[in-house]
Amino acid sequence: MSGNFFIDITFWVVSFLIILGSFYVVTARNIFRGAIGLSFVFICVAIIFFLLNAEFLGVVQILVYVGAVSVLIAFAVMFIKDVVDGSKYSKYRLLSAFLCSFLFFVLIFISQVTEWNSMDSIENEDALAGLEGFYFEESESGSILIKKAEVLSDGVNKGVFINSTLSIGSSLISNFLIPLQVIGFILISALIGSLTIIRQRRKQ
Repeated sequence: MSGNFFIDITFWVVSFLIILGSFYVVTARNIFRGAIGLSFVFICVAIIFFLLNAEFLGVVQILVYVGAVSVLIAFAVMFIKDVVDGSKYSKYRLLSAFLCSFLFFVLIFISQVTEWNSMDSIENEDALAGLEGFYFEESESGSILIKKAEVLSDGVNKGVFINSTLSIGSSLISNFLIPLQVIGFILISALIGSLTIIRQRRKQ
């Protein structure tokens, strides 16, 4: 059994679990069980990131969503009186189900008509080295060219898929520092607002 076949099987199994878990989250009457199901979906999404060699996003998915958001959801659930009975179904549930189904089939149609490129279709050795091998940079006519390197040494860099965490982390604390802080303030504001709404409902 080849490695690619194992990755494909794992991808389809995890994708099926994501769809099944998401369906359970939106249909569960028990709010606490729905929150646990949402945590399960987050973990499966993290597995997809790991399969795509996006280890940084996978770790962030686990730390932020599974660790923080799921705990926050469970904490908020404790303020709800009828956890087991849950809330009544919305009158827009049929419309929501139709829109979600329509969006799902649109995404399937787009995936079928779009020509996706994979690593197997890349024939340039220098490009492959820049993605999953070792490479060094050369300056030529004002441009920087990537050349394949056989071994890792001084002046040789690792490919994007091998060492993406360092570049993403550096970008977050340099080029995207202000947007990152703004997102943090938005999350804190949402947390304070949700707690305020909960307290007002309890007083009523």
